[in-house]
Amino acid sequence: MSRRPAFLLAVPAYREGKRLEKFLPGLVRMVVKTNPKSRVILVDDGSGPAQNALLRPLVRKLQNGFPRNFGFLALPKNRGKGGAILAAWKSSPTGFEYLGFVDADGAFDPAEVARVAAQLNHGSPQPALFASRVKMMGFSVKRSPVRHYLGRIFATWVGMVLESGVYDSQCGLKFIPSGAFARISPHLKGRGFSFDIELLGALLSAGCPIREIPVNWRDVPGSKVRFWRDGVGLFWNALREGWRIRKRERQRR
Repeated sequence: MSRRPAFLLAVPAYREGKRLEKFLPGLVRMVVKTNPKSRVILVDDGSGPAQNALLRPLVRKLQNGFPRNFGFLALPKNRGKGGAILAAWKSSPTGFEYLGFVDADGAFDPAEVARVAAQLNHGSPQPALFASRVKMMGFSVKRSPVRHYLGRIFATWVGMVLESGVYDSQCGLKFIPSGAFARISPHLKGRGFSFDIELLGALLSAGCPIREIPVNWRDVPGSKVRFWRDGVGLFWNALREGWRIRKRERQRR
């Protein structure tokens, strides 16, 4: 079997100390087991002294146990999900063929993260891999009916305005080729929870192929996203990204 591409996997976290205690050790062990040249980097997104103190024993244990496969980055100020991911990706050393991120809430079992990562390849062109919460035979997606239908409305809106064909733009597990990141990095601003839309738009503009992978996923209480607080901004940012894609297309003609 050919060697799997090495990847850097960012875990953006804002006040997630309790959930990380359950999720992070298993994730790092799974990465070491299945792709030992890859690395997980936890990004504390300006959570504050109390959270830093809570995370310190966990971080020290993982750094001592897996010095080559685990890193920690503490941001002095909160940048939002997208800003935290970009901080990890831009701080990474060379040698990783893919850059990825996974949400810190534990909605994905570590084995599921490894299953998606196992489908990364060396081919040309290398596609970006997006996990997708598709309720289909053989896969389990557990979330409330309200969250499901609101999510589908938003995903449909994103698909329309970006003309992407992507079923689930907001799923919190993605991998992109490092070469594609080098091309799109100047266009990424890291706009909080809108980063998924921003990333999708930039990949489409760059002509990077995108492959969706159905996954098992479960809703974990304590989500930082609030529909009325964040939803309007997400809808607007999707529309803005659609305008940008069309502007770039006109400029290339």
